[in-house]
Amino acid sequence: MRKEFGNSVLAQKILMKISDPQKNYVINGIRNPAEIQELKNWPGFYLIAVDAPQQLRFQRLMTRNRPSDPKVFYQFMKVDNKDQGIGEEECGQQVQQCIKLADVSIFNEYTLERLTDKVNFMIQQIINKDAVLRDNRTVAQRG
Repeated sequence: MRKEFGNSVLAQKILMKISDPQKNYVINGIRNPAEIQELKNWPGFYLIAVDAPQQLRFQRLMTRNRPSDPKVFYQFMKVDNKDQGIGEEECGQQVQQCIKLADVSIFNEYTLERLTDKVNFMIQQIINKDAVLRDNRTVAQRG
């Protein structure tokens, strides 16, 4: 799709589905920097990158045990390298570039519960920051 319609096509499709800028949305699976650039046009967009060590990601993949998942580490590394952007075209997966563009990063080497706590904490920090910015803009407009 990216080759035919441009690297931001998936983000454009998402933005067509979300309609209320006052609501919060979670979008996962962002894998190309052009998607991020498109999403940054949405008011209040924040990119939170979640990453984990390659070996741990492979262990988690083995635990979920989907039929289509690689079964040996070497196969996983080939798929993971492609996803990270190694040897990929500009229209391909570019996860490492996306991580570099994140507003905040979380290194996830813990349990799902701990990750949930970290993400919730990060979201609360963002909400608090936005509230302060809104208050400052209101004061500046009055002043």
